[in-house]
Amino acid sequence: MFDKYTRMRKNNHHNNVNVIDTDDDITSYNTFLNSRKPVFITNKRGEFIDVNEAFCKQIGYAKDELLGLPLEETFFLTEDARKTVMYRNVSRLIGKTTPVYTLDVQTKKGDVLSLEIDTKPFFKNGKIAGEIGVVRKTIKRTGVKERKKKENTAKKIVIEPSSSSILEKIREKNEEIKHLETEIKRKDMDLEKHRLEIRRINERLRETKLELEEKNYEIKQLNAELQRRQRMLETREKEIEDIRSELEAAQSKIEENTYEIRKIKKELEKKQKELEEKNEEINEIKQERKISQSELEERNKEIEKTQKELETKKIELTNKEEEIKKLQKNL
Repeated sequence: MFDKYTRMRKNNHHNNVNVIDTDDDITSYNTFLNSRKPVFITNKRGEFIDVNEAFCKQIGYAKDELLGLPLEETFFLTEDARKTVMYRNVSRLIGKTTPVYTLDVQTKKGDVLSLEIDTKPFFKNGKIAGEIGVVRKTIKRTGVKERKKKENTAKKIVIEPSSSSILEKIREKNEEIKHLETEIKRKDMDLEKHRLEIRRINERLRETKLELEEKNYEIKQLNAELQRRQRMLETREKEIEDIRSELEAAQSKIEENTYEIRKIKKELEKKQKELEEKNEEINEIKQERKISQSELEERNKEIEKTQKELETKKIELTNKEEEIKKLQKNL
């Protein structure tokens, strides 16, 4: 029975305690009230907030006569049933549950019925809002009607000591219930404080998350800039490497030209030495005057030729030196 009717869910669209939210995959609320089984619903204070037609028909009272009444104070309960409800409420407040229990009720006609009730809590907005009771078995108790009348008559005359003791216990239990209700309210306040603290923490977490997202965006920008600069650096390094290669090539060319210049200088020195030797020979010839005029002319021609060669070498040397200067300027 409860698999069909007592699965509840959170619904923010309804704040009225008389409205029960049901899961989408089970029978709707109207179907629940139209059940053949007698069904009643109470809130956390034990007050009737809804009953179905079968329940009203069973006890003989209309729905309007029941709504808002606490179960333990209803007029159709026997004294034993009233105690059962009271003790059960106390047990529930201290954490003990009795899902199935039996109540004796007196119908409007005066019949006494023993009801076996199966209960489970229902939830609203994520909290226990009350419980649903389904009468799954009914037994009519014979001979109880007259006894009930006698008990009521006796109560009007005198209250027995045992009843007085029971009333004292009931008052004590009521005090305990009030104390427990106060404790529950205090715990609810503490719970609300914790909820506020959790909301503040969540808000701080959201702010921290936004800050982290901003930092991540800045890091991405910095990484992009770093990669751009890395590419620029690689380009610069390649340019420097190319310049270094050109410099090495120019240095090699300078060394080659320097080698040629040295070679030309050696040749010039050699020619100069030969020229000096020729001049010495001429001087010797002139001094001795033993050389003929023709030989002298030939010697002069050779000297002129040697001088021309020397001038040519000098020009080449000058050109090489200019090339070296240009290369050095380019470096």
